[in-house]
Amino acid sequence: MSESHIYDEKKTYGKFINEFLLKNVISNIKNLLAEQDPVPFYALKLINLLVEKNNMFVPALKKYKLLSLFIDYYKIDHPRLTINTLKIISSITENKEITLDELIGFNLINKSVSILKEYIG
Repeated sequence: MSESHIYDEKKTYGKFINEFLLKNVISNIKNLLAEQDPVPFYALKLINLLVEKNNMFVPALKKYKLLSLFIDYYKIDHPRLTINTLKIISSITENKEITLDELIGFNLINKSVSILKEYIG
C-alpha cells in the first residue's frame, strides 16, 4: 500500500484500488475511528498513508465530510493527536482543492500555535 504507483488512475488496477478504497475504507472511516483501541490508531495510519501517496483522497475526505473530524483531533491532549493525525492535517493544508477560506474556518492557525506552545514552549 505504500507504493505510489498502485494508485495510478491510468492503470486498470489503480482505478480498481482507488474505487475500492473510496467505497470500502474512506466511506467507513467514522466507524473505524469509533472502534475501541487500537483500531482508531490503525485507521489514522491507513488514512495518512492514503493521503500521503495519493492526493485525490483529501478531496474524498472532504466529499464524505470527514475533514472536520480530523481537524477536531488537532488539539492539545486529544487522544487521537498522533503523528498520523499531524501528517493528515499537513496533507489537508497542502491540498489545492481545499480553499484558504476552509482552512481559516477550521481555525488551524490558532490550533497550531497552541500545540506548538505546548510542545516547544
